[in-house]
Amino acid sequence: MPINLDRLPFDILFNIAGNLEFEDVISLCHTCQQLNLLLAESSLCWKIVRDHAPHSKEAHLAQDGHITYGDAVKSIYSRRHAFSRALPFSARPLGTGNDFTYRQGVLCILNGRNIQVSDIHNSKEPINLDIFSIVKTHGQTPSAESQMSLLYYSDNLLAIHYERKGRNNGRIWLVNTEPSIPEEARLKWSTTLTSSHKLFARHTSSFLYYGTYTGMSDNTGRHEWEIRGANLPPGVNVDSPTLKPLQLEEFFGTDIGSTVAFEIHDDFFYAISNQTTFDVEEIDWTSYYHVIRFPIATPVKDAMQIKNNVYRRQHREGPIHDSWTDLSIQIDEKSNKPMIVEARREWQNGSSRQLRTFYMSEIDFDSNLLGSDDQGNRNNGNEQPNLPEDDIYVHLLESHDRPNYMKEVPREAWQVHPEFGQGCTNTRTFILSRTKFRGYNYSANAFVDLVEDDKCCSTSNTPCVRLRVGARQLAPFMKLTGPAEPIRSLKGKEKEIERDDKDLKHGTRYRHSEIVMWPPSSSSTTCTCTTRLHHILNPVFEGGSSARTITGAMDDRSLVYMVKSGRSYGYGGDDGDSVGNLVLVSFDRDIKASATSTPGSSKDAEDMDVEEDVDKGKSAIPSEWRWEPGLHRRCQQQTCA
Repeated sequence: MPINLDRLPFDILFNIAGNLEFEDVISLCHTCQQLNLLLAESSLCWKIVRDHAPHSKEAHLAQDGHITYGDAVKSIYSRRHAFSRALPFSARPLGTGNDFTYRQGVLCILNGRNIQVSDIHNSKEPINLDIFSIVKTHGQTPSAESQMSLLYYSDNLLAIHYERKGRNNGRIWLVNTEPSIPEEARLKWSTTLTSSHKLFARHTSSFLYYGTYTGMSDNTGRHEWEIRGANLPPGVNVDSPTLKPLQLEEFFGTDIGSTVAFEIHDDFFYAISNQTTFDVEEIDWTSYYHVIRFPIATPVKDAMQIKNNVYRRQHREGPIHDSWTDLSIQIDEKSNKPMIVEARREWQNGSSRQLRTFYMSEIDFDSNLLGSDDQGNRNNGNEQPNLPEDDIYVHLLESHDRPNYMKEVPREAWQVHPEFGQGCTNTRTFILSRTKFRGYNYSANAFVDLVEDDKCCSTSNTPCVRLRVGARQLAPFMKLTGPAEPIRSLKGKEKEIERDDKDLKHGTRYRHSEIVMWPPSSSSTTCTCTTRLHHILNPVFEGGSSARTITGAMDDRSLVYMVKSGRSYGYGGDDGDSVGNLVLVSFDRDIKASATSTPGSSKDAEDMDVEEDVDKGKSAIPSEWRWEPGLHRRCQQQTCA
């Protein structure tokens, strides 16, 4: 007589569930009512969070007693599932502004000289700051002919760049955004800049670091990144001295988000570059990542750790379309280690078609997993390089050449996420000018593009802004004889074929879901929700201009983007003085309603150019869309109004 899982003793079932992958535990609990009770078992939920996402926001909330571990498990699963399936829980307009920054769930909107700071994941009242009034209390007199931009937000501190128009210097102001702080105590720190060329800032509650591309190399005479830092003691620190600058020598790459990335994590400052040299080497074999870190409390050259030969790729893998390259540092919720996440569009292995792939590499200074001096060679010109054997190009090298070579390092399955998995039927792509934002969510194994779709709605004269989402999930274990390709079908009817486990790198396999477009096309349905979503995601500008510039920011819970009228040149560029509409698309089920507006409020309707039904006292198209149980069925029945 077969034994069903729900008839097993609880301790056996507990151990089974405790040794499954995170998504598999949830799938097991969803099979029947009896097994669903596992999610109410606090000790099991604690083990699941500890084993799979101990460094997530939900884990910290559970540790502090703000939520239960059962709530943490459900919240982690719901946001990952929503991201990977393109099933947001809410969308709403967030007003207008000149610039914005979004990080740690906090949105800061610059509008003229005023900044609104709000936690978009709860219903607290936003904080409004008059920056000119704040700095005037410390003897600084801002000019009306000036420009401001938001650099970075972290730990209740907002870094702002101020400069007079036509000048390339200005100041950095660091402002405390906590509520109930007197105006004279809000300016935490400020300094004068000698140059703001490619300025960026990263900070914690205790240290601030900013960088400019103004250093000068003694060897090449070319510019290099120069990093300056400051300690942030309690109180106000106006024009306080900065620490001695650090120059990132032989650290190539100039475009943040494309060729270089900077972050602070666990009291270390990290700098990543995907460039090997300034010059094009006619004969070269291998490309590396250049990784630098130093403790933020000890910003000296002797404390700097460098890995300049972290394996990236072999050039024979094919040319790269550089305009599509995205580089970022993301934190693994399981290990708390920083990860290199890079998107590359390549003509792979001589193919005539470009394919986009997302590559992941772990940053680990405690081991040689990513490359070391004895694994390969990054040629610095001071020693005889290691070269491939029996390669005809070796004999063509001249004394001035500086080739780089490392034996190919096999990539594990988790390190490679192709845009189109095996069996993917929706292979439609969008050109670069129609792809307004590109992001990757490491925790959800999903990429998100914000695209202009000219085939979405036949009734619209302008392309519709839509989300384009592709994801992968761990596949069920199967013994295979072929290469570790994604599973074609999810029905479980494939024939099992034998294969030695040694051919699978750790036995990890993924199955890829179809690429999904969201929201649905309003041409295919008269659903009120779809019409409402298209109004929210596509702000209408005065004069009916179809040209627009879109910039965005994304974390593992939400996507925030700003739409401005007019066309800019370059990915993400815009005029800092122009005003744009902000839109929030959230994948967080627990996100609270807006504190300043409710669905149908006249202010949001005005911002989004939505007509109001005055007689009924509510907007004809409510300005906020929120998912609720049973909504999908009502949309199909067209009773969701």
